Amino acid sequence: MKEYLTSSNNKLIHSAHKINILNFLPALIFGLGISLLTGCIQNQNEESKPHQLFAWVSQGDIMLFDSTSGSLRFITQGTDPSLSFDGRYLASSFEQAKVRRISITDLETGNSSLVNEIPGSCYRPEWSPSDHELIFLALTRQDGINFRVIVVFNPITKTKKAIQVEKTNLFSPVWSTDGHSILAHDTQHLYEWDREGNLINTINLEADFGPYLFSAYSTFRKNPEGDIWLFDAVEETRISGRVVQRNVLFLLSTITGKTEKISPDYFNVNGYCWGPDYSEILFSGQENGSSAMGQDNSSIFRINPDGSGFFLWKENAYQPTCNNFPSTFKIIP
Repeated sequence: MKEYLTSSNNKLIHSAHKINILNFLPALIFGLGISLLTGCIQNQNEESKPHQLFAWVSQGDIMLFDSTSGSLRFITQGTDPSLSFDGRYLASSFEQAKVRRISITDLETGNSSLVNEIPGSCYRPEWSPSDHELIFLALTRQDGINFRVIVVFNPITKTKKAIQVEKTNLFSPVWSTDGHSILAHDTQHLYEWDREGNLINTINLEADFGPYLFSAYSTFRKNPEGDIWLFDAVEETRISGRVVQRNVLFLLSTITGKTEKISPDYFNVNGYCWGPDYSEILFSGQENGSSAMGQDNSSIFRINPDGSGFFLWKENAYQPTCNNFPSTFKIIP
Protein backbone atom coordinates (compact mmCIF):
# COMPACT_ATOMS: atom_id res chain seq x y z
CA MET A 1 0.00 0.00 0.00
CA LYS A 2 2.78 2.34 0.86
CA GLU A 3 4.59 1.41 -2.32
CA TYR A 4 1.46 2.05 -4.32
CA LEU A 5 0.88 5.41 -2.67
CA THR A 6 4.53 6.31 -3.22
CA SER A 7 4.31 5.32 -6.84
CA SER A 8 1.07 7.21 -7.28
CA ASN A 9 2.45 10.26 -5.52
CA ASN A 10 5.53 10.19 -7.73
CA LYS A 11 3.33 10.07 -10.80
CA LEU A 12 1.36 12.99 -9.49
CA ILE A 13 4.54 14.88 -8.73
CA HIS A 14 5.96 14.18 -12.19
CA SER A 15 2.68 15.21 -13.75
CA ALA A 16 2.66 18.39 -11.70
CA HIS A 17 6.19 19.17 -12.83
CA LYS A 18 5.15 18.71 -16.46
CA ILE A 19 2.23 21.02 -15.94
CA ASN A 20 4.39 23.62 -14.22
CA ILE A 21 7.06 23.50 -16.95
CA LEU A 22 4.44 23.78 -19.69
CA ASN A 23 2.84 26.68 -17.88
CA PHE A 24 6.13 28.54 -17.50
CA LEU A 25 7.66 27.56 -20.84
CA PRO A 26 6.40 30.69 -22.70
CA ALA A 27 7.71 32.88 -19.90
CA LEU A 28 11.06 31.11 -19.99
CA ILE A 29 11.31 31.49 -23.76
CA PHE A 30 10.30 35.16 -23.49
CA GLY A 31 12.85 35.76 -20.73
CA LEU A 32 15.57 34.02 -22.71
CA GLY A 33 14.72 36.12 -25.77
CA ILE A 34 14.85 39.32 -23.76
CA SER A 35 18.20 38.27 -22.30
CA LEU A 36 19.64 37.51 -25.74
CA LEU A 37 18.22 40.74 -27.15
CA THR A 38 19.66 42.75 -24.27
CA GLY A 39 23.02 41.10 -24.78
CA CYS A 40 22.93 41.91 -28.50
CA ILE A 41 22.01 45.53 -27.79
CA GLN A 42 24.83 45.80 -25.27
CA ASN A 43 27.28 44.31 -27.75
CA GLN A 44 26.05 46.67 -30.46
CA ASN A 45 26.44 49.62 -28.11
CA GLU A 46 29.94 48.51 -27.21
CA GLU A 47 30.84 48.05 -30.87
CA SER A 48 29.41 51.42 -31.86
CA LYS A 49 31.09 53.21 -28.96
CA PRO A 50 33.70 55.56 -30.42
CA HIS A 51 37.33 55.26 -29.47
CA GLN A 52 38.90 58.31 -27.90
CA LEU A 53 42.46 58.52 -29.19
CA PHE A 54 45.01 60.84 -27.65
CA ALA A 55 48.56 61.51 -28.80
CA TRP A 56 51.22 63.58 -27.11
CA VAL A 57 54.98 64.12 -26.96
CA SER A 58 57.01 62.95 -23.99
CA GLN A 59 60.79 63.54 -24.00
CA GLY A 60 60.83 63.51 -27.79
CA ASP A 61 58.72 60.34 -28.06
CA ILE A 62 55.22 60.47 -29.57
CA MET A 63 52.83 58.31 -27.58
CA LEU A 64 49.34 57.09 -28.55
CA PHE A 65 46.67 56.38 -25.92
CA ASP A 66 43.32 54.69 -26.59
CA SER A 67 41.12 55.60 -23.63
CA THR A 68 38.51 52.99 -24.65
CA SER A 69 40.88 50.01 -24.49
CA GLY A 70 43.38 51.61 -22.10
CA SER A 71 46.33 50.84 -24.41
CA LEU A 72 49.36 53.11 -24.54
CA ARG A 73 52.19 52.69 -27.03
CA PHE A 74 55.18 54.42 -28.56
CA ILE A 75 54.72 55.50 -32.20
CA THR A 76 57.82 57.41 -33.28
CA GLN A 77 60.20 60.17 -32.29
CA GLY A 78 59.35 63.75 -33.16
CA THR A 79 56.92 66.56 -32.38
CA ASP A 80 53.66 68.08 -33.69
CA PRO A 81 51.53 64.89 -33.66
CA SER A 82 48.22 64.90 -35.54
CA LEU A 83 45.69 62.07 -35.95
CA SER A 84 43.77 61.46 -39.18
CA PHE A 85 39.96 61.57 -39.08
CA ASP A 86 39.63 57.76 -39.22
CA GLY A 87 42.44 56.93 -36.81
CA ARG A 88 44.48 55.27 -39.55
CA TYR A 89 47.42 57.69 -39.73
CA LEU A 90 49.51 59.85 -37.43
CA ALA A 91 51.52 62.73 -38.89
CA SER A 92 54.44 64.35 -37.07
CA SER A 93 57.59 66.35 -37.72
CA PHE A 94 61.22 65.62 -36.88
CA GLU A 95 64.67 66.98 -37.68
CA GLN A 96 66.82 65.32 -40.32
CA ALA A 97 70.19 66.84 -41.26
CA LYS A 98 69.11 70.20 -39.76
CA VAL A 99 65.92 70.21 -41.85
CA ARG A 100 62.44 69.63 -40.42
CA ARG A 101 60.59 66.84 -42.23
CA ILE A 102 57.04 65.43 -42.07
CA SER A 103 56.58 61.76 -41.19
CA ILE A 104 53.35 59.78 -41.68
CA THR A 105 52.84 56.57 -39.68
CA ASP A 106 50.23 54.00 -40.67
CA LEU A 107 48.79 52.96 -37.30
CA GLU A 108 47.35 49.76 -38.79
CA THR A 109 50.58 48.42 -40.28
CA GLY A 110 53.14 50.37 -38.25
CA ASN A 111 54.92 51.52 -41.44
CA SER A 112 56.20 55.09 -41.75
CA SER A 113 56.92 57.26 -44.78
CA LEU A 114 58.40 60.72 -45.34
CA VAL A 115 56.90 63.63 -47.25
CA ASN A 116 59.80 64.20 -49.65
CA GLU A 117 57.85 66.16 -52.25
CA ILE A 118 58.53 69.51 -50.52
CA PRO A 119 62.08 70.95 -50.33
CA GLY A 120 63.01 72.91 -47.23
CA SER A 121 61.82 72.59 -43.66
CA CYS A 122 58.22 71.47 -43.02
CA TYR A 123 56.40 71.38 -39.71
CA ARG A 124 53.07 71.77 -37.85
CA PRO A 125 51.15 69.06 -39.79
CA GLU A 126 47.39 68.73 -39.25
CA TRP A 127 44.99 66.20 -40.81
CA SER A 128 41.67 67.25 -42.25
CA PRO A 129 38.75 66.19 -40.00
CA SER A 130 36.91 64.77 -43.02
CA ASP A 131 39.45 63.08 -45.32
CA HIS A 132 43.12 62.24 -45.83
CA GLU A 133 44.37 65.69 -46.80
CA LEU A 134 47.16 67.10 -44.70
CA ILE A 135 48.21 70.71 -44.19
CA PHE A 136 51.56 71.89 -42.88
CA LEU A 137 53.91 74.87 -42.98
CA ALA A 138 56.83 74.89 -45.40
CA LEU A 139 59.74 77.30 -45.56
CA THR A 140 60.25 78.59 -49.09
CA ARG A 141 62.35 81.24 -50.81
CA GLN A 142 61.33 83.64 -53.55
CA ASP A 143 63.23 86.65 -54.94
CA GLY A 144 65.77 86.32 -52.15
CA ILE A 145 63.09 86.38 -49.42
CA ASN A 146 62.41 83.46 -47.05
CA PHE A 147 58.84 83.02 -45.91
CA ARG A 148 56.40 80.35 -44.79
CA VAL A 149 53.56 79.00 -46.90
CA ILE A 150 50.83 76.44 -46.25
CA VAL A 151 51.00 73.20 -48.19
CA VAL A 152 47.86 71.10 -48.73
CA PHE A 153 49.06 67.57 -49.40
CA ASN A 154 47.32 64.25 -50.06
CA PRO A 155 49.74 61.41 -49.23
CA ILE A 156 47.62 58.86 -51.11
CA THR A 157 47.33 60.68 -54.46
CA LYS A 158 50.55 62.69 -53.90
CA THR A 159 48.76 65.85 -55.02
CA LYS A 160 49.79 69.14 -53.42
CA LYS A 161 49.12 72.86 -53.62
CA ALA A 162 50.54 75.89 -51.84
CA ILE A 163 48.65 78.69 -50.10
CA GLN A 164 50.43 82.01 -49.56
CA VAL A 165 49.82 85.71 -49.02
CA GLU A 166 52.21 88.01 -50.95
CA LYS A 167 55.48 86.73 -49.45
CA THR A 168 54.03 86.99 -45.96
CA ASN A 169 54.95 84.57 -43.21
CA LEU A 170 51.95 82.44 -42.30
CA PHE A 171 51.71 80.71 -38.94
CA SER A 172 49.83 77.89 -37.18
CA PRO A 173 47.53 76.57 -39.95
CA VAL A 174 44.47 74.62 -38.79
CA TRP A 175 41.39 73.09 -40.40
CA SER A 176 37.90 74.27 -39.62
CA THR A 177 35.95 71.70 -37.60
CA ASP A 178 33.99 70.58 -40.69
CA GLY A 179 37.08 70.40 -42.92
CA HIS A 180 35.66 72.89 -45.41
CA SER A 181 38.26 75.60 -44.88
CA ILE A 182 41.79 76.33 -43.64
CA LEU A 183 42.81 79.09 -41.23
CA ALA A 184 46.20 80.69 -40.50
CA HIS A 185 47.51 84.09 -39.41
CA ASP A 186 50.43 86.49 -39.78
CA THR A 187 50.15 87.86 -36.16
CA GLN A 188 48.01 90.76 -37.45
CA HIS A 189 45.33 89.12 -39.59
CA LEU A 190 43.56 85.77 -39.50
CA TYR A 191 42.98 84.37 -42.99
CA GLU A 192 40.52 81.73 -44.13
CA TRP A 193 40.73 79.82 -47.42
CA ASP A 194 38.47 77.22 -48.96
CA ARG A 195 39.88 73.78 -49.79
CA GLU A 196 40.94 74.99 -53.24
CA GLY A 197 43.09 77.73 -51.74
CA ASN A 198 40.76 80.66 -52.49
CA LEU A 199 40.80 83.37 -49.83
CA ILE A 200 37.27 83.70 -48.44
CA ASN A 201 37.71 85.73 -45.26
CA THR A 202 40.18 88.08 -43.53
CA ILE A 203 39.86 89.06 -39.87
CA ASN A 204 41.72 91.87 -38.14
CA LEU A 205 43.04 90.20 -34.98
CA GLU A 206 43.19 93.31 -32.81
CA ALA A 207 39.72 94.47 -33.83
CA ASP A 208 38.02 91.08 -33.41
CA PHE A 209 40.07 89.36 -30.70
CA GLY A 210 41.52 92.24 -28.71
CA PRO A 211 44.79 94.14 -28.25
CA TYR A 212 46.82 91.04 -27.47
CA LEU A 213 50.36 90.17 -28.49
CA PHE A 214 50.07 87.32 -31.00
CA SER A 215 53.11 85.20 -31.81
CA ALA A 216 54.05 82.66 -34.48
CA TYR A 217 52.76 79.96 -32.12
CA SER A 218 49.34 81.51 -31.54
CA THR A 219 46.58 79.23 -32.83
CA PHE A 220 42.89 79.94 -33.46
CA ARG A 221 40.33 77.13 -33.23
CA LYS A 222 36.53 77.40 -33.43
CA ASN A 223 33.99 75.00 -31.95
CA PRO A 224 31.58 73.21 -34.36
CA GLU A 225 28.76 75.67 -33.65
CA GLY A 226 31.04 78.55 -34.59
CA ASP A 227 30.15 80.65 -31.56
CA ILE A 228 33.35 80.13 -29.53
CA TRP A 229 36.98 80.77 -30.47
CA LEU A 230 39.79 79.10 -28.55
CA PHE A 231 43.10 80.94 -28.97
CA ASP A 232 46.32 81.84 -27.20
CA ALA A 233 48.35 85.04 -26.97
CA VAL A 234 51.40 86.37 -25.16
CA GLU A 235 50.89 88.08 -21.82
CA GLU A 236 53.65 90.19 -20.31
CA THR A 237 54.12 90.56 -16.57
CA ARG A 238 56.86 92.25 -14.56
CA ILE A 239 58.53 90.11 -11.91
CA SER A 240 61.38 91.48 -9.77
CA GLY A 241 62.01 94.26 -12.24
CA ARG A 242 62.12 92.06 -15.35
CA VAL A 243 59.49 91.39 -17.99
CA VAL A 244 58.29 87.78 -18.25
CA GLN A 245 56.26 86.60 -21.23
CA ARG A 246 53.75 83.76 -20.96
CA ASN A 247 51.41 82.17 -23.49
CA VAL A 248 47.88 82.45 -22.13
CA LEU A 249 44.75 80.60 -23.25
CA PHE A 250 41.55 82.55 -24.03
CA LEU A 251 37.96 81.89 -25.08
CA LEU A 252 36.06 84.40 -27.19
CA SER A 253 32.27 84.21 -27.47
CA THR A 254 31.07 85.53 -30.83
CA ILE A 255 27.58 85.91 -29.32
CA THR A 256 28.51 88.16 -26.41
CA GLY A 257 31.79 89.46 -27.84
CA LYS A 258 33.38 88.74 -24.47
CA THR A 259 36.89 87.29 -24.13
CA GLU A 260 37.86 85.35 -21.02
CA LYS A 261 41.23 84.03 -19.90
CA ILE A 262 40.81 80.38 -18.93
CA SER A 263 44.36 79.19 -18.24
CA PRO A 264 45.48 79.56 -14.60
CA ASP A 265 47.54 82.54 -13.50
CA TYR A 266 51.32 82.22 -13.75
CA PHE A 267 50.91 79.38 -16.22
CA ASN A 268 52.66 79.14 -19.59
CA VAL A 269 50.64 77.29 -22.25
CA ASN A 270 52.63 75.60 -25.05
CA GLY A 271 50.06 73.36 -26.75
CA TYR A 272 46.33 72.76 -26.70
CA CYS A 273 43.31 71.30 -28.48
CA TRP A 274 39.58 70.86 -28.04
CA GLY A 275 38.62 67.61 -26.32
CA PRO A 276 36.98 64.83 -28.36
CA ASP A 277 33.43 66.11 -27.78
CA TYR A 278 34.32 69.84 -27.56
CA SER A 279 33.03 69.98 -23.99
CA GLU A 280 36.53 70.27 -22.54
CA ILE A 281 39.99 71.51 -23.47
CA LEU A 282 43.36 69.77 -23.24
CA PHE A 283 46.43 71.97 -22.94
CA SER A 284 50.06 71.55 -21.96
CA GLY A 285 52.43 73.90 -20.21
CA GLN A 286 54.35 74.71 -17.06
CA GLU A 287 53.23 76.33 -13.84
CA ASN A 288 55.33 79.41 -13.06
CA GLY A 289 56.80 79.02 -16.53
CA SER A 290 57.55 81.44 -19.34
CA SER A 291 57.50 81.28 -23.12
CA ALA A 292 61.32 81.27 -23.08
CA MET A 293 61.30 77.87 -21.32
CA GLY A 294 60.03 75.99 -24.38
CA GLN A 295 58.30 72.71 -23.60
CA ASP A 296 60.62 71.10 -21.05
CA ASN A 297 59.01 69.96 -17.78
CA SER A 298 55.52 70.39 -19.26
CA SER A 299 52.40 68.46 -18.29
CA ILE A 300 48.96 68.11 -19.88
CA PHE A 301 45.88 69.45 -18.09
CA ARG A 302 42.15 69.35 -18.67
CA ILE A 303 39.82 72.29 -18.17
CA ASN A 304 36.21 73.13 -19.00
CA PRO A 305 35.44 76.06 -21.33
CA ASP A 306 34.14 78.09 -18.38
CA GLY A 307 37.47 77.69 -16.57
CA SER A 308 36.21 75.12 -14.06
CA GLY A 309 37.27 71.51 -13.64
CA PHE A 310 41.01 72.20 -13.97
CA PHE A 311 43.12 69.15 -13.16
CA LEU A 312 46.35 67.40 -14.11
CA TRP A 313 45.83 64.79 -16.84
CA LYS A 314 49.33 63.61 -17.86
CA GLU A 315 52.70 64.50 -16.36
CA ASN A 316 55.86 65.06 -18.42
CA ALA A 317 53.97 65.47 -21.71
CA TYR A 318 53.09 68.23 -24.16
CA GLN A 319 51.47 68.98 -27.54
CA PRO A 320 48.24 67.02 -26.93
CA THR A 321 46.05 66.04 -29.87
CA CYS A 322 42.87 64.00 -29.72
CA ASN A 323 39.78 62.90 -31.58
CA ASN A 324 36.85 60.47 -31.63
CA PHE A 325 37.00 57.47 -33.94
CA PRO A 326 34.48 54.66 -34.64
CA SER A 327 35.27 51.24 -33.20
CA THR A 328 35.78 49.86 -36.71
CA PHE A 329 39.29 51.34 -37.01
CA LYS A 330 42.27 49.09 -36.28
CA ILE A 331 45.55 49.88 -34.59
CA ILE A 332 48.42 47.48 -33.98
CA PRO A 333 48.88 46.51 -30.29
